[in-house]
Amino acid sequence: EIFNKTIHEGYGSYRIADMLNKRDLRTHSGSKFQCNTIIRILRNRLYCGYIVSGNVTSEALSELTIIESDIFDQAQYILDQRAEKDTQKRQIAFTTKGQALLSGNVFCAHCGGKLTTIRYKDKYTRRDGSEHSVDQIKYSCYHRSRKLCKCDGQATYQSERIDAAVIQIMHDIFDKMTGAPDEDRLKAMIKRQTVGRQAKQRKLSLELQKNKAQLEKLQLEIANVLTGNSLFSPEDLSSSITTMKGRIAAAETELHELEQSEFQQRQSIAKILPAYNQFKSWADEFDSATKEQKKMIACQLFKRIEIGRNYAITCELNMTYQQFCEEWSNTEISKKMAI
Repeated sequence: EIFNKTIHEGYGSYRIADMLNKRDLRTHSGSKFQCNTIIRILRNRLYCGYIVSGNVTSEALSELTIIESDIFDQAQYILDQRAEKDTQKRQIAFTTKGQALLSGNVFCAHCGGKLTTIRYKDKYTRRDGSEHSVDQIKYSCYHRSRKLCKCDGQATYQSERIDAAVIQIMHDIFDKMTGAPDEDRLKAMIKRQTVGRQAKQRKLSLELQKNKAQLEKLQLEIANVLTGNSLFSPEDLSSSITTMKGRIAAAETELHELEQSEFQQRQSIAKILPAYNQFKSWADEFDSATKEQKKMIACQLFKRIEIGRNYAITCELNMTYQQFCEEWSNTEISKKMAI
């Protein structure tokens, strides 16, 4: 539950500790949960089945695994983001208790500064004598409000309008997942790509062997050229050897690149499938998600959201999830709209 609250609802360590203490739960030593206790739990790789002793880490042991590696990695990303001192680099919100949907990854389209959340209250008397009050959550340009630069954008934006537009963008993105393949088809597609790459590697290896054998024959012909017993002229033989060396060098370079690509793909497959399943899960459950869950989805789905004058919105997806949309949709992912 600690990992679930952190990843899906954006709970911080203090909030989780407070929740557990209110349930009268205690640590193994009988003391109350503290922030540091929660962070140690979230950082402990033992829950993934690893035994860590100093700088030595064992292989993952399935019988000790409580938390899957992809869940653990998501929690580490959130903790690292919240520990980031540079607010311009931070994407994950510190807290999800606020009323606004966006936090951490929303910027001014004019000056590039962060947009912060403020609460605007006002009360006035109308001509007919009735009192009218305003209580709104707004996004405020940090740079413009403090006159840190000559920002020509709006000072504030109504969060209700921005949030509704971003939720619609998220709906549009998740609707595209209806045509995406299931996990088995995704695995089959990856396998086909791997088989195709391996076939090309075998073909290149055979060509490389033939070219090396041909180069060896040409080099043996040098002695015959020197004694005048060769069918080649010195110039032709030299040109043939140079050409063959060029072919060998090009083939070796291409083969090395293919091997590197295959190695990188093997490493990325382990990350692609969990990310894909996470993306599909968001698409399936987004409508029924709580406000806190939608906040965390927005934090992880979007790398950057820019707000400009007249409520022009530009959303940039994180590359991890953008690849899935681009694979099964011909539309532009970086969405722009004015509201």
